[in-house]
Amino acid sequence: MLDLKFLAEKVVLIAKEIGDFLREERVNFKRSKVEKKSQSNYVSYVDKMAEKKLVGLLAQLLPEAGFIAEEGTASYDNESLCWVIDPLDGTTNYIHDEAPYGVSVALKQEGEVVLGVVYEVCRDE
Repeated sequence: MLDLKFLAEKVVLIAKEIGDFLREERVNFKRSKVEKKSQSNYVSYVDKMAEKKLVGLLAQLLPEAGFIAEEGTASYDNESLCWVIDPLDGTTNYIHDEAPYGVSVALKQEGEVVLGVVYEVCRDE
């Protein structure tokens, strides 16, 4: 049985840690390293680095869980637990240094969302 209160508290701390990383990287952000995935859909080195960090931290929390991750850092193979993450939700805003952008994390158990955290970096909420 999952202790969702414990997990939620840990995920909030992890989301804030990733948010700190996003804030730090924004100071010296290089727009020249932004890639266009499709029309109005961008990815930056910050997205990729944040996803790698987020996957690593969440994997320590629940090693048995799979991942659905936007930048393909980790995979899902029908595990009963699955993290659904977007470590930089609002990349276009981030690129232009416009609020809001955040860290989004959900946990699914047997296909049902049982936990969700959205940390809005600019407001620290």
